[in-house]
Amino acid sequence: MLDNKVDYLEQTIECEEHAVKSAQMFETDAQGNTVAAGGLIVSREGVLVAGGTEVDIGFVFGEGETFKSSPMELSATLLCKSADGQAIRVCNGGRLTAGDKFKVYFETSTKAHVYIYMYNRSGQFHVFAPTGQAPYRTDAGQETMFPPNDSWVVLDDVGNVNERVNLIVSSYPIKELEQMRGATTDSANGKEVYARAMELRNKLDPILTMESEPGKLSVVEVSGTKQSTLPLVIKSNDIAGVEFEFFHE
Repeated sequence: MLDNKVDYLEQTIECEEHAVKSAQMFETDAQGNTVAAGGLIVSREGVLVAGGTEVDIGFVFGEGETFKSSPMELSATLLCKSADGQAIRVCNGGRLTAGDKFKVYFETSTKAHVYIYMYNRSGQFHVFAPTGQAPYRTDAGQETMFPPNDSWVVLDDVGNVNERVNLIVSSYPIKELEQMRGATTDSANGKEVYARAMELRNKLDPILTMESEPGKLSVVEVSGTKQSTLPLVIKSNDIAGVEFEFFHE
């Protein structure tokens, strides 16, 4: 589906146009405080605002302080290996089977909070990061792999479905994603978790469909195997995201 990078770009929306629209989406509470911006709820630590604007949220940071939007660039690749350890050349947009594995390789231009989750339309959803109480962050210019080291996400035997892996990085915590820490449909309230996740995923759609461009072709060594990478590069403000997809046979 996404083998051709041109086809992938044609499926995305114009990032700058969305940013301007998002920057106008401010909601206030009964006291006039800004409680949402760009369609995302303000967290205690900060607020995400698209479009390079400046929004007064002093009630969050302290009286007189403001939030200033800043540029962010995300470079991201989905890497895959077969069950027998061979590198899979076409990963994003490819076809994988039970036992095959993947990991996300990415870099940001600024220090950022990181959110990674996976879902499909059969009703499965899983948050890989963050889990527990600690934030998951990456530093500017730091090449990051998730899972780290020799760990991979291994596909189960529930196939015949399109799998989607979402990576979101932001200058500040996203309250709604923070509330989904470690969430999985492998639980008693799985249907409720999935419903909440899809509602949030729809809200994040403008971020995950930002315009991207192919980065520079390079070779990385992952768990002893050399793999070629052609990352997707997203340039935005304060928040960036990418959705990888493959067919799980």
